[in-house]
Amino acid sequence: MEKKLKTVIIIGIIGAGVAVGITAGILLSPVPVLRLSTTTSVNDSGLMDVLIPDFEARFGCDIRLSSKGTGAAIADGSNGDADLILVHSYPAELAWIAAGNGSHRACFMYNDFILVGPTSDPAGVFGLTNVTQAFTYMHDNLTATNPFVSRNDSSGTHSKEKSIWNKAPPHKSYSAIITGHPFYLCANSGMGATLTMTWEKDGYTLTDRGTWYAYEDAMPGHAILSEGDADLINPYSFLLVNATKHPNTNQALAEKFVAFCLSAYGLNEIATYIKNGHQLFTPCWNNTAPQYLVCNSTQVDLDFWNAKVKEFGMFSLS
Repeated sequence: MEKKLKTVIIIGIIGAGVAVGITAGILLSPVPVLRLSTTTSVNDSGLMDVLIPDFEARFGCDIRLSSKGTGAAIADGSNGDADLILVHSYPAELAWIAAGNGSHRACFMYNDFILVGPTSDPAGVFGLTNVTQAFTYMHDNLTATNPFVSRNDSSGTHSKEKSIWNKAPPHKSYSAIITGHPFYLCANSGMGATLTMTWEKDGYTLTDRGTWYAYEDAMPGHAILSEGDADLINPYSFLLVNATKHPNTNQALAEKFVAFCLSAYGLNEIATYIKNGHQLFTPCWNNTAPQYLVCNSTQVDLDFWNAKVKEFGMFSLS
């Protein structure tokens, strides 16, 4: 009897040890991680709150999102601090790839920039569809009481703003604006925080339409004053970080997430993402109609990503 009891105890101890070992193995088994650096305009719009949890639940991974301006997101990719970046500054994107920092760009959706400000409109820009003219009016009419609030953070939005000041009379110079005018206020922050400051200061700012619709309820007395200029189209692109340059990059998971977003299911999620009754982003992947030429992915990139959609079985998502 005593011998049998000892045998039972030994078997129980072994069984418990095996169970603990299995449990520990499960707990210690690493969950695949994707480091995604994206612009504040995409994050503040809430779109990532739809796409990321869906992807994580389907594929058992963890996406660690870092939200910042395009310049800082690109720096993350250059330094190997991200596996994938999502930005909106076409010249900077091409320069980054040409420098060997990444590959396989996917320009897949767009919205546009708009000029928002107080409905009292002391600058007199309401209804203008020429954004350069609107900036000239602001130069001539704004004061510190109703400032122009700039992100001033090397983001895609800030780059667009600078390009407009460089075309706007009378100075046609961003440096002259930023150094010599009391109406110019620097937020040094992301799009959401800049919009909040714009409202607090009863000022004007350039913003992407998606973030505006996400924030407009919190900005009573402010409205879209100038829009519709073709120069204000705002395309967004995924860029893969160079895995050869940064061996720790999780390129496979990065490719999988991009393929998920480029699938028919992902593009539909983007197209049907609504805030305050407005569509925030327009998908343009695989569309060659003239209005979609802002999404200027190369044929090499189109072929690469469409093959990835097929490789990862994203056609069957629902």
